[in-house]
Amino acid sequence: RDLPPLEGLRCLESVADMLQGPGAALNVDAGSFDRHLFTQMKRAPFVAPPAWEAEGQPDLQQLMEAALDVPGEHERLVVRNVQRGYLERRALDQARVGAFVKGLGLCAAGASSAGALALLSLVARLLQRYPKARAALDAEGGAGAAAAFDLGASDPEQMNALGAPLWELALLAHHYHPEVARSARGVAGMGENGVVPGDLA
Repeated sequence: RDLPPLEGLRCLESVADMLQGPGAALNVDAGSFDRHLFTQMKRAPFVAPPAWEAEGQPDLQQLMEAALDVPGEHERLVVRNVQRGYLERRALDQARVGAFVKGLGLCAAGASSAGALALLSLVARLLQRYPKARAALDAEGGAGAAAAFDLGASDPEQMNALGAPLWELALLAHHYHPEVARSARGVAGMGENGVVPGDLA
């Protein structure tokens, strides 16, 4: 808990490696792993890539290309850990899945362009795999929409994510980078059958 976000995410990646390898036979509480992952995900600083701080005034095209190069280390670790937790194993708690979908949307809103694309792609894949989480695409909110999304809850299951619309997609649909904007519109336009328009998925 007291580790800096980057080290915390690296530790969780190591735990995931161990549990998929020699530790696969261990009976580990997935809820504990998920709580730690969500905490580190909220703490991770998402910053623009170093190219934005380059000397001189590069033109907009150079900045956009630099922003799409590689997601930052925090972004990469968040994507990899959530992928392992929810795509490489089956999650049973839909409320927890909903919390991670909402959390990834929040992260994408503050990520670099490359990070936002990776996070949006992961959101799309989670929504395809877990149909109940698609309630977040309903602008009126899903089941239990009367209660507000509680990002401060210590357990992702208690955040009421299934009742909260994924408003971050509306923000990202107006992103300065056209690929991020297109991807956000693609996820927002996902049908009930889980099909994402275009080539995002």
